[in-house]
Amino acid sequence: MHSYQDHLKYFHGGLHSPQTELSYDMETKVDAALSKSSRYLLDVRTLQDIQEKFLEEQRSSTIPGVNPNSSKEIAQKISLLHLGITIPQTAKGNVSITKEWLESISSQHPLLQQICQWRNASKKLSIIETMKKNTVQENNQFFLTAKWRTFSESGSGRIVAEAFPMDQLSNAFKPAIVAPTDQVWLRIKFPDLTIRMLAFLAKDTALQDAISSESLPTFFSSEQPTYGQYFNKLIYDYTQEFDIEQPQPFPYTLSYLSDMVQQAGLNNLIMLPHGRVRDLSYDPKINRDNFELNVINSIVTQSSHLYMKEMIALLLLATPMFSHSTWLPRESELYVTMPASLILTLSPLIEALIRSQDRAWGFKSNATFTYSTTL
Repeated sequence: MHSYQDHLKYFHGGLHSPQTELSYDMETKVDAALSKSSRYLLDVRTLQDIQEKFLEEQRSSTIPGVNPNSSKEIAQKISLLHLGITIPQTAKGNVSITKEWLESISSQHPLLQQICQWRNASKKLSIIETMKKNTVQENNQFFLTAKWRTFSESGSGRIVAEAFPMDQLSNAFKPAIVAPTDQVWLRIKFPDLTIRMLAFLAKDTALQDAISSESLPTFFSSEQPTYGQYFNKLIYDYTQEFDIEQPQPFPYTLSYLSDMVQQAGLNNLIMLPHGRVRDLSYDPKINRDNFELNVINSIVTQSSHLYMKEMIALLLLATPMFSHSTWLPRESELYVTMPASLILTLSPLIEALIRSQDRAWGFKSNATFTYSTTL
């Protein structure tokens, strides 16, 4: 259904009109604006409250005589529960208990849930300590010095020495990141961006229509799947880690995935929108042990990054004000600071621009916009 030459023609042909495509000059301006965003105003009292909450969770879930960080001790405890659970082991026969595996069996006994709760609280407390180490005080204000990957095809990102990795900023910590005085955080959320991007790249109109009508077929054993679950299901079906009895309803998507993985294996290149090409040779996350999943995730993620950059470019073009803002791009949402006094004036323009660009990508325009003094 697809060929590598077909994809080259398709991408270079320019599905987008010239006014919507992100030029390299504009991308440079986007990178310059993002590069200024390495410090975030921190409410230390709120962070302290969050820390107290997780300390209490850790205390309440402590199990006497068991170190929840020790795979060996957890395995011994599971064996004593006589639940008939097979403990995973490495090739050398060592006990290997991962967070994902432990959470998958936690419903089988309250003690397992307790171990998961302790480990989760412990992880959150460790992140808070890292945040504190990377906090500086200036003029009675506290700033978190942070780092995060810029959305570039190289994937190298921007390195800030002794900085907090913003990919660890979960929802639990967002209330501690506040906007400067007289400003707010504008949050633009792009629901289900990964599955939308996958449908766009595969030119799968059936999947695009299913997403737009919110009628993805149910071939799971339970309820209607979320888009994220369906995205994972597509990938796992492709790698044959799951067996589906029903026919695959989106063959164009699976054909696209198969073609892209095959070509990536031959030449270490993946195609992105606007004729962009990414060399996988320098990507440390791409390995042969999980090659298919890594390649597919890299294609969708990098394309989503390019999509997000176009949204940032639109805002920068709309008003010079945003060139002085603090930015925080995340996987499917974008945060940017702006004066609170301009919300009523600028919000209609901002929303119209974003929705227009959504339509240029062929997406149903379902972005949401919220304004708050905290993340």
